[in-house]
Amino acid sequence: MTASPPAERKPGRLARRAYGVELTCEFAEIGALWDGEGEVIHEAAVGGGAALRIERGAAGDHLIVCGGHRFHLAADRSRLTGARPDAPDPLWWAAFLDWAPYAAATLAGTLCVHAAGVLADGRVLAPAADSGGGKSTLAGELLARGAEFFCDDVLAVEPTGAGVVAHPGPRLAKVAATRPDLVRRLGRPLGRTGEEVLVEVAGEAAGPAPVGAVVILERSAAGPARPQLVAAGLAALRRLVVGLPGPADREPARFEALATLCEGAPVLRLRARADVPAAALAEYLLAALPEAGDRWAR
Repeated sequence: MTASPPAERKPGRLARRAYGVELTCEFAEIGALWDGEGEVIHEAAVGGGAALRIERGAAGDHLIVCGGHRFHLAADRSRLTGARPDAPDPLWWAAFLDWAPYAAATLAGTLCVHAAGVLADGRVLAPAADSGGGKSTLAGELLARGAEFFCDDVLAVEPTGAGVVAHPGPRLAKVAATRPDLVRRLGRPLGRTGEEVLVEVAGEAAGPAPVGAVVILERSAAGPARPQLVAAGLAALRRLVVGLPGPADREPARFEALATLCEGAPVLRLRARADVPAAALAEYLLAALPEAGDRWAR
């Protein structure tokens, strides 16, 4: 008879910090924490076409539903509760490590923008776009050229006395399934969602970092055959702010954070034809940004 391997020890509680919020996470059924009554405040399609829904309860708590996975966020946004799946599921990892923390940050009033982020020379370079717009793919090409991972899909920013800083996201990246070399370079694959591989990144940013530039991707059939960087501004970036409603009394602060970001760092459009490869965009961006930073410096 062959002895069975020892069961993997799974902690019942752990602390996670992402997007500037600290969450204590408990792996348990929601049970009585949620009474089943809530107002739907946000719905969206996320990785692999899964549906994300967020409901607000009468007590100020929230239910976060992603696919078949349910999480409860306490009213003070400090504790997240949800049961582990019986079988490995990359969608659960994405919801647990990424979507629930960014929901907590936005609900707390933090300004969050639909952007990936990499560290280059100690500053955050943030490709921004709507879901499916290519920001993660471009960030992957920048990582392949020596940049460091900072965040994958959401950029959380905060004004400080020294300027605007960005908070690191979770150690979770979506990489095109056609780039196994980049998957191996970044860390441990957790599974595949659609045409992307979910990767647990081996290293992580040590802490908040100044924003060097935000680059809004604009790719279309009518775009230029050679990439172009042009100035953008607050209106263009405001469209990419995460639409999840935070506390009403924090909305002026969020708008002020957006205005401060646009004043403190170049906000640019990267225009290109849809068939221009992401690798070519990355090469162009790394070569053009130093001059662009000087040209549009605030």
